[in-house]
Amino acid sequence: MPDEAAAEKTEQPTPRRLTKARVKGKVTQSEELTTVVTLLVLVIMVALLAPGLMRWFIMQMKQGMSWGSSFATDCKIAVFADSKVFMNFINTKIVDSIHVLWPIFAALCVGSALAGVAVSGLNFAPGAIQLKFDQLNPAAGLAKLVNAHSMVKLLTSILKLFFVSVIVWFYLHSKLDTLDVKIDPDDD
Repeated sequence: MPDEAAAEKTEQPTPRRLTKARVKGKVTQSEELTTVVTLLVLVIMVALLAPGLMRWFIMQMKQGMSWGSSFATDCKIAVFADSKVFMNFINTKIVDSIHVLWPIFAALCVGSALAGVAVSGLNFAPGAIQLKFDQLNPAAGLAKLVNAHSMVKLLTSILKLFFVSVIVWFYLHSKLDTLDVKIDPDDD
């Protein structure tokens, strides 16, 4: 029974079956390890790049809020002269953002790949990169989406997000004086 769950199997897989699965690209993976590694890499990269990122964000905010912009036609109302000027402005901001954020994205990709290699080893399986039309059935996809296993995964993801949000809140709450942010809506 190939569709039988791994927890219900009583016998260990044979070496031949393990080799066939590896050729097809079906190797063990740990979502939790990948999540932890990418989260740690993100925190480390942001901590290392924080001074430069902060200067860049402040510069972007100053440029965005300044009325005397070279892109504006009227000093009282920031209006772009035409669509070409606007597209030039947007393209410049996108390229600037990519230049600033690419080290973080590259580190996240490397960390995620290394976490996968740490669990299952290096495996190149071209057979895993096939277009499978039978998997494009929306009804089957909906059945896979809404089941007990996916609900448990959803709950664990929500709990992870909650705990990370609590940690970020406690960190930022101590820094609110630095940020000069009002959190009391009656203080207007």
